Amino acid sequence: MKRYSQSKKKIRGWKRRVREIERWKKVAMNVDSQSLERNQRIYVKFWSSSFYSLDRYELPKWYKQHVVQALADIYFSWKQTIEEMGTPYYLKIWLFDHSFMQSQVVASIGEALSFYEKTFELSKNREKWIISYNLNEAADLSWETGFLPGSWTEEEFREGLLNGWYTAKEIKEIKKSVYKIEKSESTTIYWIKEDTVWLGSEARRN
Repeated sequence: MKRYSQSKKKIRGWKRRVREIERWKKVAMNVDSQSLERNQRIYVKFWSSSFYSLDRYELPKWYKQHVVQALADIYFSWKQTIEEMGTPYYLKIWLFDHSFMQSQVVASIGEALSFYEKTFELSKNREKWIISYNLNEAADLSWETGFLPGSWTEEEFREGLLNGWYTAKEIKEIKKSVYKIEKSESTTIYWIKEDTVWLGSEARRN
């Protein structure tokens, strides 16, 4: 689907937005270990409404560098604390392509250790895109490429067209992105790649 028409408009207040990243990072660097032990999983992502609004725009590379750097700093801070807990853990950075400002650091332990493992489907493409960000911490991580799967049924297509939520052209574009089709006696399910995601983590110590 096409990005918002606002994507080419000028974004104001960049210095303020960079300061917001730094303030957010300082708070997020300290993982809430008690919450992690209690809930078995935890994540952190940008919480400010001003961050969410940026998903509508094409962000400049230099700004994305600040975001990736902040997430990498949070990751390594969390890693040190979680390793001191002495329990197996899942800890990764999720970097989204289209929904970049939804990128986050995610951790789980205990009964929820495998909770996030099936969130994405992994791709065979191992892109070295992170090197272009010129960030030592992020480049030192091991990165996997995956995608967020989404599904549509024939009924949803018909309902969307009938109610004017989607045009026939938009539905046609959605079907072009289908990577898997599942048919049953009652319906047909179309699986699409809703977003590309890069999963970053560091090798465990022996």
